[in-house]
Amino acid sequence: MLGVFALCALVHCSVPQGPGPLTSDSLAVALFVDLHLAHARQELELYTPGRDTILARHGLDSTSFAALMDYYARHPEAYVDLYAQVVDRLESQQMRRLR
Repeated sequence: MLGVFALCALVHCSVPQGPGPLTSDSLAVALFVDLHLAHARQELELYTPGRDTILARHGLDSTSFAALMDYYARHPEAYVDLYAQVVDRLESQQMRRLR
C-alpha cells in the first residue's frame, strides 16, 4: 500500500505543473525578455549569446524549453497573458533607458 502511494506521489511530482517546466510566470517572462532582446541584437548584427546560453542562464535546456513552448501552444490564453507581461517589461526597460 505504501509503495502504491509513493508511486502515485512520484508520478504526480513528475507531471509539469503551471507554465511548463517553469515554476512561475515571472521566470518565463524573464526568459522571453532575454530571448527577445537577443533576437533584436542578432537582427542588428550585434553580439548576442546563443539560445542555449540564455536557456542555461534560466536553468533550462532545449528539452525543457520545448516542453514550455508545448505548454503555451496548448494554452494560448496563458501565452497571451505571458507576452503581455513581456511587452510591459520591455517597455519599462525602454522607459528607464530614455530617462
